[in-house]
Amino acid sequence: MNSEDRRLAAIMFTDIVGYSALSQRNEALSLSLLAEHREILEPIFDQYNGVVIKSTGDGYLAEFASAIQAVQCAVAMQTAVYDRNRNADPERVFQIRIGLHVGDIVHQDGDVLGDGVNIASRIEPLAEPGGICISEQVYDHVHNKVELHLVNLGPQELKNISIPLEIYRVFLPWEDVTAFKPRLIKSRCPKEKPLPAKIAILLLPLVAILAAFGGYHYALKGNNETSQIEETLKTVAVLPFRNLSEGNETGYFSEGITEELINALSKLEGIRVPARTSAFAYQNSDKDPTEIAKELGVEAILEGSVRTDGDQFRISAVLSDIESGYVLWSEIFDRKMENIFEVQDEITKTIVKTLKGSLHIDDDESIVVASTKDSEAYQCYLKGRDAWNDRTEEGFKKALQCFQNAVNHDPNYANAYAGLADTYHLMERYGHIPTEQGRAKAKENALKALELNPDLAAARTSLATIYEYEWDWENSEMEFRRAIELEPHSVLPRQWYASLLGKMGRFDEALEQLETALPLDPISPPLNRSYGFLLMAAGKDDQALTQLRKTLEMSPDFPGVRLSLATQLAIHGATEEARELIQQELDKFGDSEELQYNLAFVDKIDGNMETADRLITRFDQSTHPEENAFSLAMAYTLKGDFDQAFEWLNAAVDRREFEVTHLRTLRVFDPLRKDPRYDAVLRRMKLDSTSETTTKT
Repeated sequence: MNSEDRRLAAIMFTDIVGYSALSQRNEALSLSLLAEHREILEPIFDQYNGVVIKSTGDGYLAEFASAIQAVQCAVAMQTAVYDRNRNADPERVFQIRIGLHVGDIVHQDGDVLGDGVNIASRIEPLAEPGGICISEQVYDHVHNKVELHLVNLGPQELKNISIPLEIYRVFLPWEDVTAFKPRLIKSRCPKEKPLPAKIAILLLPLVAILAAFGGYHYALKGNNETSQIEETLKTVAVLPFRNLSEGNETGYFSEGITEELINALSKLEGIRVPARTSAFAYQNSDKDPTEIAKELGVEAILEGSVRTDGDQFRISAVLSDIESGYVLWSEIFDRKMENIFEVQDEITKTIVKTLKGSLHIDDDESIVVASTKDSEAYQCYLKGRDAWNDRTEEGFKKALQCFQNAVNHDPNYANAYAGLADTYHLMERYGHIPTEQGRAKAKENALKALELNPDLAAARTSLATIYEYEWDWENSEMEFRRAIELEPHSVLPRQWYASLLGKMGRFDEALEQLETALPLDPISPPLNRSYGFLLMAAGKDDQALTQLRKTLEMSPDFPGVRLSLATQLAIHGATEEARELIQQELDKFGDSEELQYNLAFVDKIDGNMETADRLITRFDQSTHPEENAFSLAMAYTLKGDFDQAFEWLNAAVDRREFEVTHLRTLRVFDPLRKDPRYDAVLRRMKLDSTSETTTKT
């Protein structure tokens, strides 16, 4: 009876390389190796839920329900044979080829038929001895789900298959991807069909089990098409390097290396590198590199992995041109921790040389200068930055401990003192420690960092924010400008300097700083919100509305962006939509004082003062209403009681509440701006009352 079962499946073909010739030359040896080959491979099929349809003599036809399991099985097989061969006598070494395809198959009378089987059988001979080749259909299933190097070999004509198929090579743990010379394989398809843009190597965590061998440097040379690519590339994104070490506690090192490379490259003229916030948005992302490059606006991507073991580390890095798919450069570094800065410098230099264009650097010139000679201090510093980036009270406490440990290891480590300054500053700003303590400790450590390294932009930025909190606007601006001069492509100094300029009413200059920073960190939620906020503060309402809508669409989980957009919508008269956004913020993040003031602002536009009255009652009836002077000033402004508003504004100035320095940038105070008392308050804060560049109505 004829029975038929049709379904989609992953099909594997395997074959022993050169078996026919061996069997003619030495039949006894060939049979012995064939038996051993079966003993090795057959148990592996079961481990990955593979079903052997039949033996082809010196190979197998097998079926898998999952393309991922099929690829994993193929890697396990080649690994087992590779391990076996390392200890075998030369005459007993054998290798296998494996081909994989996903397609429609038909089970009929105990056999498997169909195009899926035919194509898989034609792919297998394309594999190198000891290698694996897969079809584009398999690639589409697995490329962002398995930890492998995958390289596009281009369209290949297969025997008895009418249409050329894209074939990918799987690089195995012991294979040196740098020794593979990428090349443009001429398509056998019609000329008008371009090569696909995904010929990129996807460097993922399987690199961690690469067999030990020295780093091998490879850069593309001699290919005219490649040279043209190199000379035009000016933008590169450094994606988060994957942590392949055992235990999550080592993640700080891979993240730190990524951030250090971003910082090193961003200091160079003639190259644009997206900042940390944008780069780390793709941490653990399964997006295709082509899509990432489009979102970040870059032409090349650097990705890699890091593995640590005691005082040893391995860094694997690959630089790929996205449009062409060329691997421009790749290398593996096996070094001691004491050489970490040399490796960072070598990677950075190689990228500069590879991208060419207007970039130039001498071999003897260092881009990455060792910030400390103590590897323990450096690791403590990286741990501190990792904890600091959490922006939580627990994270700040851990950061303080790590930065202090770094200083204990190296008392002359300027970066560690800058880390302490940043941590004390934010702990005070977030209310985790008393104001006076936080500012004093932050200033002390920032000055110490600059004593050790006057050209440390991070310390200049820290000191600038401290001066800002002290209302020392002149010195704050001087330090921000110095930090930007030292690192013109660094985002944070520009973002925070823009905030200072906004307080001073110099909105055109503030917006210019953010417009310079945005291409460097295009998908940063805080940077995009800051830009929208300052557009609104400057009275550029239509632009602000567009920017804040874009920010919300880009970062719907970022706190506060809905509130900024709600304020701008209310200014446009769209109070119903504004209320919907405020309710969404409440549902997503809970109640806050900022939320209540945004609601009061929207209500005021509609002529409803209930929310403002409720806020006034809450603060007036508190034990120490003077501690909420600025909040009361906002509430009375919303209610329309300007005498009380100015009284509380002056009280806020008396108490040196930092929030009152935002007087110029908050639209809630628009009704006060033509009152002479408004300029008087600004003068009390030593802010030039004549410098406002945009009049808001």
